[in-house]
Amino acid sequence: MEKKENRKSKIHAGHRQRLKDKVRQNGLNVLSEHEVLELLLTYSIPLKDTNELAHKLIDNFGDITKVIDADYKELIKQKGVGEETALFLHVLSSFYDKYKLTKNYSDNETLDNTQKCVDYFRKNYEIKDSEKMYVVCLSKLCKVMKSFTYNGQDDTEITVNIKELMEKVVGNNVAGIVIFHTHPHGSVEPSLEDIYTTQKIYNTCRSMDLLLIDHIIFNTTEHYSFGSNGELAKMEKKYYEVFDDPYVKEKKKLNQNLIHKYMKF
Repeated sequence: MEKKENRKSKIHAGHRQRLKDKVRQNGLNVLSEHEVLELLLTYSIPLKDTNELAHKLIDNFGDITKVIDADYKELIKQKGVGEETALFLHVLSSFYDKYKLTKNYSDNETLDNTQKCVDYFRKNYEIKDSEKMYVVCLSKLCKVMKSFTYNGQDDTEITVNIKELMEKVVGNNVAGIVIFHTHPHGSVEPSLEDIYTTQKIYNTCRSMDLLLIDHIIFNTTEHYSFGSNGELAKMEKKYYEVFDDPYVKEKKKLNQNLIHKYMKF
């Protein structure tokens, strides 16, 4: 029995090595979809054949992207997937997102108009099944400094904790933020809840001498910009109409000048 197991291990090891040699010589694109997943699985399942499991996962979820985007709780339910493998697959897309965003930070990317913001989102993010919110922090010259993600509880709802959000924003000379928000299965028109939440974020930013530069909603083909559609101007008016103090009015002018200078929407 032991000799039989040793022979199986040698066969699996030889197959894995051939996959790695193909990638080393010709790149990942030479592998089929299930071979890519099979190779990935070898890094969390070192002593077993991963070919059959790769086929089953793709059959169950639909394709390799849906396997990698799957929730940890769904992955752990799959026969042959243990805790280590479920976690490994679950974090792969986050690692990739982090790589792309970190690369853009080092490239000193500038988001100084709506189209650049839209292009930045389309290049760096994907529309996934659940609604998501991404917050990108900018310097005074609109250079990308950092970003973070809010995940929706289901396909249609995101509950934003304003205090938690601002704790992640402040510091490191952050001067403003751009919010990207996905509507995976619906219109990009903002809901009343979207408008209400944006006003709360806007008010909080203003009180902390930060600028909410824009909030852009995306689906797979369209986008809606609060800045381009005049919604942020309305929020500016609502925020300041409660103040009569001359100092505050002067501060309002300075803030408006900053927006007009750096954000030519």
